[in-house]
Amino acid sequence: MAKNQKKLGEILVEWGILNPKEQQRAADYAKQKNLRMGEALVELQGTQALFGPLADTAERMRRELGEQFLVPERTIFRRASEGGMAART
Repeated sequence: MAKNQKKLGEILVEWGILNPKEQQRAADYAKQKNLRMGEALVELQGTQALFGPLADTAERMRRELGEQFLVPERTIFRRASEGGMAART
């Protein structure tokens, strides 16, 4: 991994999706089960618990970036709850 790249757990804590205690629990579990962090998080929290807040964060970032850069609506991806990663037309 490059020096300036952050680990998944650090990013999720930064974004408010995990708290430091949850991050440490997942890191310990991943090490114990010989899993990657993402795999451990899915096993511990399930996909909806993990990806629901992630989708909300992605949607918030999309809106903020869209306003900042005036991104055309057709290039924006839908949230998973809206039918997945299909481009809006």
